[in-house]
Amino acid sequence: MRRLFTLLIFPSLLSAQEIPPVRVRLEKSVAENGRNSWVTPRFRIDADDGIGVETVEKLAMLGESTAAALSAYPLPLSAPPENAKPRISLHADALAYERAGAAKGSAGYYTGRGDPRVMIRADYFLSAVVVERSRLTPDMDEDLAVHELVHLCMHRKFTGLPHWFAEGIAEYFSSAHRGGGRFSFSGMDDAVRDHLRAKLSPRDPAIRLLPVALIATLDDDEWLELMKSLSPEERFLAYGTALLLTHYHLHGGAERLDRVRVMLDNAERLRKPEPFLSPDDSPGIEAALIRFWKTKGLSLRFAKAVP
Repeated sequence: MRRLFTLLIFPSLLSAQEIPPVRVRLEKSVAENGRNSWVTPRFRIDADDGIGVETVEKLAMLGESTAAALSAYPLPLSAPPENAKPRISLHADALAYERAGAAKGSAGYYTGRGDPRVMIRADYFLSAVVVERSRLTPDMDEDLAVHELVHLCMHRKFTGLPHWFAEGIAEYFSSAHRGGGRFSFSGMDDAVRDHLRAKLSPRDPAIRLLPVALIATLDDDEWLELMKSLSPEERFLAYGTALLLTHYHLHGGAERLDRVRVMLDNAERLRKPEPFLSPDDSPGIEAALIRFWKTKGLSLRFAKAVP
């Protein structure tokens, strides 16, 4: 049992590999429902009137770059919708965004039902206050878009994955995103640490999180209900736990990594995920996470229940 709960330092699958931004040229498409429309090699992008083409170009670059990063990562992650190009939909404000079907109170939203797409609130995307990670960090919340785009690019696997992993891998790629569509998978311990600090506790090494036993059991509908029950500032407590659980399995040694690979290989044929984590494992995993991240400058505090 000791081996199960020891967090090993496992080299990144990509080591020092860096994936540069993908530059794309937009191609104007036929407008639908009074909205402007463009296509890229992988996506269709729709935007409300008044959203400038520069914003559309940034989303196109992020979409193509995120898709390229998922394809390059040496796990079977990439599984976009088949047949029609998946859609990225930009909405001018909260009202237009929520009318289109996005979750109230969110700023980015993925839906795989019917017409698979990502919806982004353009006003938030362009003006979000982003805690500076480096001098290269953009003024807009690009990581919000990367998170939702990862979901879209993994669409065919989504229903067959534990929801904590679907959310955790999206945050993992957001952590690896260095801005402007550039991804680097070297130094992921530091990248995850800085991502958590920026989202949860910029000036304090103490990080509050939701319990592993709760996060490990939620399906997608239960996750959405949990988000509705939490205040906006508390929602990342769940995403933070999912991110650390994902890092734990990607960087915890060959045995854990093999389990993830098998899970991903099987995900497309499943309508619901197979059991992956037992609630009985949660105390040991939390203890291992606390020990490991203390060496990285984080003091983790797992709640006993939902706030």
